[in-house]
Amino acid sequence: MVDDGQGIKDPKYQVIPGSLLTEKVIQEWKSQIEKPELSVYIAGPVSHGQPQSQIDLSNPVVVERLEKALSVGSSIISHGLWPYIPHLTIAWNHYQPHAQEYWLELDRFWLSRCDALLRLPGDSDGADAEVAEAERLALPIFHNERTLYEWAASVS
Repeated sequence: MVDDGQGIKDPKYQVIPGSLLTEKVIQEWKSQIEKPELSVYIAGPVSHGQPQSQIDLSNPVVVERLEKALSVGSSIISHGLWPYIPHLTIAWNHYQPHAQEYWLELDRFWLSRCDALLRLPGDSDGADAEVAEAERLALPIFHNERTLYEWAASVS
């Protein structure tokens, strides 16, 4: 047993040399990582018909759609699921611009790693394409949070 200088002698709270982490904290993290987790891709309108390179972050419709996606993402987290919110690439693109295809490829990558898709209401060719890709991948597709959470509870 090692005294960490704070009087803790329990080996599960032992300080790892050169680290601020205790063995107990590391084990808790590992148990969280090893638990099967479900991830949800959030598909919905965002761009207001503009290519990603031209999206105006001050456009109130765009802001409202971003806020909706973030709100749903927070709700998904509160239900023990992991959201992927592709809407956030708009801000990323604002600071590090890339071609539209770059972002679409990134979104397809994450969609292929998610367990389900939640389609937010509203017209969106991009979200419709994401739904089509989810269908091709045989992912469950939900159109409201209630049925998503019921599904998640049934497979956990």
